[in-house]
Amino acid sequence: MEHRAVKALTRRLNYLRGTIVDYNKDILIHERRQLDAIKAIKSCRISIRVTQTEIKELEEGRRWLKEKD
Repeated sequence: MEHRAVKALTRRLNYLRGTIVDYNKDILIHERRQLDAIKAIKSCRISIRVTQTEIKELEEGRRWLKEKD
C-alpha cells in the first residue's frame, strides 16, 4: 500500500503535468497544446496554489521515503 503522502505527491504532479491554470485570466491550457501553453506562460502570471495540507503530506512523504532507504 502506498503512503498517503506519496499518493498526494503523485496526484499533485499529475495535476501540474496535465493542466496549467492561470487564475488571473481564467484560462485552462492543456499540455497537448504546448506552443499555446508556452505563449501563455510568457505572456501572463501563472498561479499554482499549494495548500498547507499538501505541504504537510509532501514533507511526511519525504520523511517516509528517507526512512525506507
